[in-house]
Amino acid sequence: MSARARVVAAVVGAMVVAACSCSSSTPEAGSDLRPTLPTYSMDKPASQGDVCDDPTGDISNDDTTTNAGSLKEPAGIDLTRMEVAVDGDDLVVRATVVGALAGATNPIVTVFQGDPQVNTSLSWELRFSNRDGPWRSKLIKFPSGAGQRQTESEPRGAVVVRENQLEARISRNDLPVIATRQWLFGTTSGVSDDTRVFDDCIPGEKTSATTPGIATPDGSTPGSAPIAPTTTAIPPGKVGTPISGPDGAQLTVLTIDDPAKPNRKVEAEAIPNTRLASVELQLCARTKALEGINERRFTLRTSDGLGTAPWAADESTNDPRFSDLARLKVNECETGWITFQVADGVQIEGLIYDSSGIGTGPFLTVNR
Repeated sequence: MSARARVVAAVVGAMVVAACSCSSSTPEAGSDLRPTLPTYSMDKPASQGDVCDDPTGDISNDDTTTNAGSLKEPAGIDLTRMEVAVDGDDLVVRATVVGALAGATNPIVTVFQGDPQVNTSLSWELRFSNRDGPWRSKLIKFPSGAGQRQTESEPRGAVVVRENQLEARISRNDLPVIATRQWLFGTTSGVSDDTRVFDDCIPGEKTSATTPGIATPDGSTPGSAPIAPTTTAIPPGKVGTPISGPDGAQLTVLTIDDPAKPNRKVEAEAIPNTRLASVELQLCARTKALEGINERRFTLRTSDGLGTAPWAADESTNDPRFSDLARLKVNECETGWITFQVADGVQIEGLIYDSSGIGTGPFLTVNR
């Protein structure tokens, strides 16, 4: 974690000049969390977002020190990875922490764009919390002149939390322009300012690994990291035939329906210019137990050479849905459907399974 004293605001002074009365005794207000970002250069367009990896056990409860934090609890805000990127008409955000987010008190996940000290009109914050019940998003725009106050609104989009991961797909029509390469990510928890603890991650100060997921150094969009079968020496399999991986897994892709053929009522819809596809598969632990099993281990291989991650909506076209089991004992199997949202004009060529669970492979590829 970087020095929080630099991250938290000297912006407070700037906001006082702008006559913003924004303090509160609850972490939901969080106005004193506005960042002062370091200056650095990235080799990709600002519109493609960013990725930030963060070590574990570096939570802090002191924003005046220049030392990294040393707290490990609550594990539900111990940020390990944050990803944000543009995907068509949406901004997709994914945060991964060590423990279940539900285990933290009033957890908040924040995404900052821009630097309020440099240009408040081009800076804004997305804040995700469950303070009022279900997880929701809040857009905060900073005051840009004397006598003005920050504005808050709820942008359209789904926010899904599963154990230690938050994923949100927010309509870009409800967001300000992404005008800079500067991003800052963070998490915080606590019942008041006096009890708040936090973890943050500044891209450019961490070593980020490329994974099949939201944002990649080459500018790929969410769910579209280049993960061609050439990344592994394991020969590809085919639909209906089991294929074994080095992690002890045996994967059988049973069905690929494109478009999806729902067997249940689906409340959500695909965004314009996309379609839903569904894959039925069976994953078994054969030679050893499997840890961290969930939908995010799987990516569609598509004709454009990019991958497509599972549908971000908390929905599925088919039952039973492939569940987030976390662990499979030896000789245990899980069978279920995973739903994907695929761009129009792109063909599905197969399914990819990440045996590492952290995006580094080896990858099992099943061709359609």
